[in-house]
Amino acid sequence: AAEVKQGTSVPKLRELLQDDARSAAFKAEADGIYLDYTRQNATMETKEMLLALARAANLEEKKAKMFSGAKIN
Repeated sequence: AAEVKQGTSVPKLRELLQDDARSAAFKAEADGIYLDYTRQNATMETKEMLLALARAANLEEKKAKMFSGAKIN
């Protein structure tokens, strides 16, 4: 599990919003649905940690089973 290191500070949203690369990475569009999660107090590191967690949990495989109609519970 990830932990905040002692002595580190969590960036303020105001600071995060000034990062153009972060703002671009925190937007997505598919099938006419537009998601903008730039106003979440999360860093690029947070996003990478969440994606790593999804990979470790085999989320893509589980998602494929769910959409195929397989019993997953």
